[in-house]
Amino acid sequence: MTPELAPHRLELLRQIVRTLSRVGIMWTPGTLSETTFRQMLLDTQATARSLNVEVQVFEASKVDDFDAAFLAMVKERIDGVIVPVNPMFGVQRSRIIEQAMRHKLPAIHEWRGFVQVGALISYGADVMDVYRRAAGLVEKIVKGAKPADLPVEKPTKLEMAINLKSATALGLAIPDAILKQADAVIQ
Repeated sequence: MTPELAPHRLELLRQIVRTLSRVGIMWTPGTLSETTFRQMLLDTQATARSLNVEVQVFEASKVDDFDAAFLAMVKERIDGVIVPVNPMFGVQRSRIIEQAMRHKLPAIHEWRGFVQVGALISYGADVMDVYRRAAGLVEKIVKGAKPADLPVEKPTKLEMAINLKSATALGLAIPDAILKQADAVIQ
């Protein structure tokens, strides 16, 4: 997971949704440490201020909270949503995407897999690269390395994916500059 990319996700969403003035962050407490979440939120709020965008957190601790979270976003006139990755969101990605599309809320996710099933955009770690690198760490452990001696590694390869069909359904035109940066454009 790359919570430090949340400010950049906000910037991308703002480039796509030119009228973005209020963004929601869908959140499940406990996914990250409280310290990491607070830092992500502070960094995102700093970026939001520079873009003249307000940030609001919407909690979804369980699947039954999704409907209420999206209805609250609509009530608060949220213009776009940042959906950080967490296990529950991954399993329920179709339901989250369906809610975002139903409420005409452009959403940015962390992984390409969300875009492949209908999300507007993703920006985050290249999951296959993460898995390959994890396999290298497993190999070192199998060969006798102590896990505690291995460094914690952050993703080194990031990717962006865009779903043009979803953009059209939301009435959005993806700027050429973003299309050129995308690693995958799904028609």
